Amino acid sequence: MDRRKDLTEQEASLDIDPRWRSIHLDGSDYPGEDHPAMRALRTGEQIHNDTMGVFNPQKESYVWLNINARPQFMPGEEKPYQVYTTFEDVTEIKEKDAELTEVLANLKRSNRDLEQFAYVASHDLQEPLNTIINFANVIQAQTEGILDNTAKMALTFVFEATNRMKLLIEALLNYSRVRRTTVTQDKISFLNLINNVMIGLQDAILRTNAVIEYPAEDQEIYGHEALLHQLLQNLIANALKFQKPDQVPCVQVTVMERPSQWEFAVADNGIGIKEDNFEEIFAIFRRLHSTDIYKGTGLGLAVCKQIVELHGGKIWLTSQPNIGTTFYFTLLKKVAA
Repeated sequence: MDRRKDLTEQEASLDIDPRWRSIHLDGSDYPGEDHPAMRALRTGEQIHNDTMGVFNPQKESYVWLNINARPQFMPGEEKPYQVYTTFEDVTEIKEKDAELTEVLANLKRSNRDLEQFAYVASHDLQEPLNTIINFANVIQAQTEGILDNTAKMALTFVFEATNRMKLLIEALLNYSRVRRTTVTQDKISFLNLINNVMIGLQDAILRTNAVIEYPAEDQEIYGHEALLHQLLQNLIANALKFQKPDQVPCVQVTVMERPSQWEFAVADNGIGIKEDNFEEIFAIFRRLHSTDIYKGTGLGLAVCKQIVELHGGKIWLTSQPNIGTTFYFTLLKKVAA
């Protein structure tokens, strides 16, 4: 009996659903000659972790297989005579990956929508707020010497509340702008950068008699210069602000070279932060203290976190209450090729 003819006749008699289909990861057809076993038999090379999707018409879904093929050779032969093939069902992993991809896409879309909303809302809020401030100024000018103490106090509250709201709106706009900024990779002199930051903080430094130390040796760093200026300014300004009464602020800025990045630290002798609050202080509008004690919007560290992450780095801190806090952040040493 011709066994090959017998097998061909058996295969022809099989009732195979024409909807069976094999595909690659990208959804393109996976022809039979591309099967790992056929490729290994044809080339004599091992095939590792080749993924194939097989459509099961009965279940109306794909089964995903991870396939390995290893050719076998007879002694002295260059062409394989058979192939060992292993199959691993990775359908559940693929489905989880697809779900995760969808969740991440939805999250990115939600973040874009929220950023757009924050930008538009904060921008549009400025006009009515400015109107309130202008009318309050008119009322104050036209009623000078007429209002009693209660009315004057009420008008003072209006000014304080509107000024506070104006600061919050400006901070929210700035936060939105940072999120929407395309980060450039400028070559920057660290000494020039921090010297410019010192100029911007001169009033606060003189007012508090602060002592600020930073390296005399220059370093060449890469990033968006305006954003990195804002990052350092926010961290040093916080170090000057969050101090115990009548204490002279001492701030030390250091730079440590790592194999692929620079590690920066801004250390102070301020009031410190409890470890339980290490994560939440980077959230927007999260404040640990009343504005009556320490002025601010609660957005400074959120902006710092955004800037560092936009540069591919990370930011963290160590702290002890009543002793001081050190903020660390990293920047890549070189521009990615």
